[in-house]
Amino acid sequence: MIYLVLGPDGAVKDQKIAELKAKAAFSSEALLFDYDNLDACDTDVQALRKTLLALPVAGAKRLVVLRNVHKLDASGKEALLQFLTRSGRQKRPEAPSPRGAFGRGEEDQDIILESGDAGDKNPFLKKLAGYAQVTVIPAPKQQNVFDMTNALSARDPAGACKILDSLLSQGDHPLQIMGGLVWFWGKSRSGISGENFHKGLVALEEADLNIKRSRLKPEQALELLVVKLSGMI
Repeated sequence: MIYLVLGPDGAVKDQKIAELKAKAAFSSEALLFDYDNLDACDTDVQALRKTLLALPVAGAKRLVVLRNVHKLDASGKEALLQFLTRSGRQKRPEAPSPRGAFGRGEEDQDIILESGDAGDKNPFLKKLAGYAQVTVIPAPKQQNVFDMTNALSARDPAGACKILDSLLSQGDHPLQIMGGLVWFWGKSRSGISGENFHKGLVALEEADLNIKRSRLKPEQALELLVVKLSGMI
């Protein structure tokens, strides 16, 4: 069976691949001899062909995971498509496929192909989809600064720091995040004591200076600010 797992969410794809791997129910010995995990970024066409043509050693079939399949070079893409065609593979076969020119049939090997590309505009992935059971993992919902301030309002500093890390990882500018925190603190004035509101203003000013004058790394300055503000709400 051929599986094609597409999409940008690496964590969810890894979970799907783990499920497919578990479905194969390999013994520890079979995992040692009949399982290959390749990355197209550093797999040349000779290594790819050798892996695809290998026969099971310890079990009834082999399992091959090929990540970043869209990054195969031209010869690698040609070799993979040639293998799928000549081995008699087809999408959702009604009966085990015959052995083709490569001397392999579907019953000998499962192949999991992974790509960060969604596949809708990639001609090569569209061709692969004709041979595979396709799973498209949607892009994860991007978080925003309001998700973080909502966590602060809920007095969840750990959750707010986790969202802060996501914001920085997805490329949000530290000063943009600062602007959201300044807005949030102004909106929160009626719900906190005057003393804590003033302390929050001081913390905001310190964080701003720490970022602009490189006293601390931006992520450190922001995390410290979030923790301080969470203790004043």
